[in-house]
Parts: sequence; C-alpha cells; structure tokens
Amino acid sequence: MLIKYIKEREEGFIKPNRIFCITSNYLEHIKEMGKEKDKPAIFIKALSSLVQGSSNKIIKIPKPKYANLLHHEVELVLLIGNGGEIFYGVGLDLTLRDLQKELKEKGKPWFLAKGFELSAPLSNFHFIKDEKKLKISLEVNGNLRQIGSFNEMILKPKEIVNFIENFMPLRKGDIIFTGTPSGIDELKVKDKAIAKLYENNKEITSLKVEII
Repeated sequence: MLIKYIKEREEGFIKPNRIFCITSNYLEHIKEMGKEKDKPAIFIKALSSLVQGSSNKIIKIPKPKYANLLHHEVELVLLIGNGGEIFYGVGLDLTLRDLQKELKEKGKPWFLAKGFELSAPLSNFHFIKDEKKLKISLEVNGNLRQIGSFNEMILKPKEIVNFIENFMPLRKGDIIFTGTPSGIDELKVKDKAIAKLYENNKEITSLKVEII
C-alpha cells in the first residue's frame, strides 16, 4: 500500500512506515473522558489498520465482532515526507471503547481496541503553508458530531513532531494521528461518516466511511 499526497497540484506516493497516535490533546475531550489535563502519551497502530479513501470513494469498514461499542475519533493526521516535510490530512481513530475500558481496568495493553483491521482510515494528504488555519470536522448520517481547530490543540502539529522526536527519530512514511476533539460517540452498522479537513474554512480534503 502507498499513501497519496498532493503538493502544488502534483501527486506523489509514499510507503507508510509507522503509525503514531497522540492521546489527550484537546482539553474538552479530556473533560468528556473524565480525566485531568496531563502530558499527551503516544501509542501505535498496526499498518494493517490503514486504508486510504477520498472525497468520492466510500470506505466500507466491518465492525469487529469481538466487541460491542465502536466509537469514532476524528483527527488531524500528519504524513512525514522527504527531508521531514509535513503533509496534512484527516482520519479516524476507530476505537472499541468497551474493550478498551475492560483492558484498562485489568492493566493490560489495549492494542486490540485501537489497532484492529481498517481502524485508521485516512484521506489524501496535502501540503499546507500555514497549519494555524486548519480545522477538522466529522458528520455521521448528516449530523455534525465533532469539530476541532488548530487553536484548541494542546500540542500543535509541529510541536507533536518535536515531542515524538524526543524519544525516536521520525522517518519518511511515518503517520501521526494528533488527537481528537470532544464529541466522540458510537458508530453503528449502516452508519455513514464524513470527515473533513479545512484550511481557512475552505474544504481541502475529506474521507467517507460506512460501517458494515
């Protein structure tokens, strides 16, 4: 699988390397989860979690049968290119919330709740000159569920890159989910979701999924 990006109307493709995910990066989401503000943590997803869509293609994602409660988390996603160049997209960190809660209570890793097949659908990526003007949103069955902006992020995208590089160098093909705003909720079978990325309130790219 190759990940598509667009720069100055020209398309390119990068082989994905690793998937990093940042937790607790929006204050209102921290509150809705019943937590207190703390330093964001890092977890990873399997490469088999990835699937890339586009504004005119619906990705059909099977709901895993080993859990009941599937949640959406819309996120601004970064793609590391040549020489550390950053491209921006939107994605969903799909989460089996009941399984995650069960594993957390037992003190066990919750990889199965976050890293299952196709749990990281992505849009195309774009080169953006000014990340300060970025905003993301998620609609489910035509209803707005989540919306978040650059200003609401605790760690901004380039700060997240520096944060991860405190522990390990980032490489070409690395993908970074930057945390979700408030409004997480359940996705049921037959639900259709549209995630969008805006620059200065203009839609740049989007992602469409259907749960089957």
